Order: sequence, then C-alpha cells, then structure tokens
Amino acid sequence: MEDKTNHDYHEDEIDLYELLGVLWKKKGLIVLIVAVCVICAGVYAYSKARVITSEMVKLSFSGIDKHAYPDGSAFDMHDLIAPDILQKASGAISNAPARQAFLTNPRSYIIVRPIIPKVVIKEAERMEKDPRVAAMTMKAVMESEKNAYVYRPNQFSLLFIEPKDGPFESSEKEQLLLGIKSAFEDTFKERFIRPNLLALDLSKDEFSKQDYTEQVKILDERIEGYLSFLNARIKNAGHYRSSKTGDSFVDIAASLKNLNNSFIKVNAAINTMHLTKSKKMQEEKHVYKIKMIEKDQKKKQEEALIAQDMLNAVWKREHKGQEEETTNLAGASQNGLPAMMMDADALEKLSQKEYISMLIKKTLDARVQASSLKVDREFEEQELAALQGVDMDAGKDYRSFIENELESTRSRVMELGSKANALNREYLEKRYSHIIQVQNPPRSFISYHRNPRKIIPLSFVASLFLAIFIAFFMEYISNARKRNVRGGKGD
Repeated sequence: MEDKTNHDYHEDEIDLYELLGVLWKKKGLIVLIVAVCVICAGVYAYSKARVITSEMVKLSFSGIDKHAYPDGSAFDMHDLIAPDILQKASGAISNAPARQAFLTNPRSYIIVRPIIPKVVIKEAERMEKDPRVAAMTMKAVMESEKNAYVYRPNQFSLLFIEPKDGPFESSEKEQLLLGIKSAFEDTFKERFIRPNLLALDLSKDEFSKQDYTEQVKILDERIEGYLSFLNARIKNAGHYRSSKTGDSFVDIAASLKNLNNSFIKVNAAINTMHLTKSKKMQEEKHVYKIKMIEKDQKKKQEEALIAQDMLNAVWKREHKGQEEETTNLAGASQNGLPAMMMDADALEKLSQKEYISMLIKKTLDARVQASSLKVDREFEEQELAALQGVDMDAGKDYRSFIENELESTRSRVMELGSKANALNREYLEKRYSHIIQVQNPPRSFISYHRNPRKIIPLSFVASLFLAIFIAFFMEYISNARKRNVRGGKGD
C-alpha cells in the first residue's frame, strides 16, 4: 500500500530539470519562433513609418481673434493651404516629377492643425466629465452654448507628411512650408493692402466731355467720397505720417477741403450765368425734361379726376334721395385739376369705409404730385428761357477760365487721391508687417504607426511564451505517443 502511495506522489511531482531539459531540447524551435515573430513585428512597425516635416505659424491681424479678415469676411484655417497658395509654394520642389505628384493632390501631403493650449483642453475635458453637463438635455446644452466661451486659435501647425521612402527631399519640404507662409502673406497683401481703395478713374478725356454742371457734380461727389474715406482712416491711424513723403491723412483731407472751397465760386458763376459748353445740347435737355414733366403731370391729373368721379358716384349711392346729393362735390377745375369741395362731414362719412378712404387718399396724392410737377415744369421753363438769352460769344473768355479751373481741380483731386492710396498702402504695410510669423522653423522627424521601441519588446515576450507553449505541447504529444507504443507492446 505504501509503495502505491509513493508512486502516485512521484507521478504528480513537477520535475524542473525535466522541464529545463525540454526547453533545451526544443531551443532551436523556440529561437526560430521568437526570431520570426520579432522580425515580422519589426518589419510591420518600420513599414508604416512616415516622415513628417512640421512648421508652427502664428497669425496676427485685426479680426483673427474672431476668425475674420480685416474686411469682416470669415477666416478658415484651411485658407493657409488653399490651392493657389500651394501652387505658389510648390516652386520649392526642384524635381519635376515630384512637383507634379504633389500638385496632383497637394492636400494628401499637406495638412493644417490648430494649436490649442493645454489649459483650454483641460477645461474642455473637465466640462465633459462634469455630471451636471452630462445630465443636461440637448436643448439645455444648445441654450448654454449661447453664453459659452469659444476659443478660436491663431496658431497652427503645417505638416508635410509622406512615406519614409517618399520622393521629396527634406530641404525641399522645409522650403515648401516656408513658401506657404510667404504665399499666404503675399495673398493677404494683394487682397487687403495693395489695391487702390480710392478710385482714380477720372480721366481728362472723359471728364472734358461732360458739361460744366456735370463736371462740378462729379468733382463734388469725388471729393466727398475721398473725405469720407480719409476721416475713417484718421480714426484708426490718427496722425500717422509717411516716412517717405511726409504726408499724413490729416494733411490730405485738409487739402481736399481747401480744394472744395476754392471752386465753389466757379460753380456759382456757372449757375448764375448759365454757362454751358453746348447751348443747343442744354436747350434740348431742358425741352426734353419739360415734355416728360408735362406727361407725368397730365397722368396725375387724370388719376385725380378718375378718383374724384368715383368718389362722386359713391357719395350719390350712399345718399340717394337726399338733398345733399345735388351739392357740387367736384368744383371747377383749376389748371386742369379737380377741386375737392366736400365739407368736413361729407369727407368723414366717406372715410369710414376702407376702400372709400383709399380713394380720398389717392385723389389728394395725385393732386399734390400734379402741383409739384407744375412747379418743376415752371422751373425748367425759366432755365430754358435764361439759357436762350445767353450770348455764347460774350462769355467765351470766362468759359475758358472755368474750363481751366475745373481741369486744374480734377487734376489736383486725382493727385491727392493717388497720395492717399500710397499713404494707405504704406500704413497698412506697417500695420500688417507681421500677419504671419514662424514660431517654430520647419523640422523633419520619423513617425510610426506603432512605436518600434514598444512593439518589438512586446512581440519578443509574446512570441517567447508562445514558443515555450508550443515546445511543451510538442513534447507532451511525443511522450503520449511513446506511452501508447509501450502499452501496445506490453499487451
């Protein structure tokens, strides 16, 4: 009985020397399995390697804090890698096939990412974990966002990403990222700094074709427009003075005001003497205006008469059989206009109904407009009569003086406008001299989908355990077969 117990004990006992012997016996298999797994893991890790060239830029122009350009239009971070900007920057790639590959799909190589401070990220994470936020309904969340703090970054990372064996040189990628910065800056200046904000399209030939009164009107409008722009710029720039010419917005505005005052007398003389370049042309204009006024006046008179007749018909229908219906509702016409001779009671009764009130208003409006057109017609007739009495030869010398004054004023206005544009460009160039700055210069580094320093040791450990398991399993199978063979012989 004792021998059987000892035999069972030895059967259950683990012999470490036997285990080590199995491992030593299967050492070749173990090494092979581990080596294959480690090599495969390394190949996988390194085959996913990418070369990333990174550059950090900062934008600093008015409006960027609200993600808007100086003119109020919306800014989007992808404006930094717009197609036209990437097209300009691609000149840094000297290899023609590589440049063509880049231009075919530049967004597959270039990406832009906002840089958000850690403080903002932590605050956002804290709010997400807040149970009160989690318990809020969607409606409450939307309402709370109205008063929520919105962070709009002005720092961005520009990344050029390609496979490790890509066709681009490191120096080319770095120059391309710097080229994006330069291209964006140049595009910004083309859009907001270099254009002439004041129109300089008042050419001598076109100006000379206009009549005196038209020339004065054009100059008045142009001077007022320039002054409006200069006054707005003075509010922002103050007494900024050009380092090149010594001009300031205040000086140019003062010159325009003096210029405006200098030809007021010229304008008064033109109107007083009815001076014109072409007497016949001006007469035709007045005759045409008189005809159009007469046409409109007649139309309004007819509208008033029709409305008055309708009012008479309504009055008779409402008071049929009464003595008042014989009262003259429409008096004698004066200058073709119907006279409203209804008494206050009659008008009050008629206006109680909406459609009748509309007829009364229509009648009165038509009469007022007709009277106004009559005044306009009389004025045009007086102007025409005065013009017909002008002796063109008598005012020849004076007209020559006026033409010289108007041309001199036009030339001076264009000169001041040109100075204002140049000064504005210089001011904006200085104000937006650092609209985009490189915070961190371009640098290249290798990025892996899985870190080889982690994946290779892990694969080594995992493959080692797997190899040991396979070794013991194979030994177990081998021993089982041997026992079966010995058992068969014993039988």
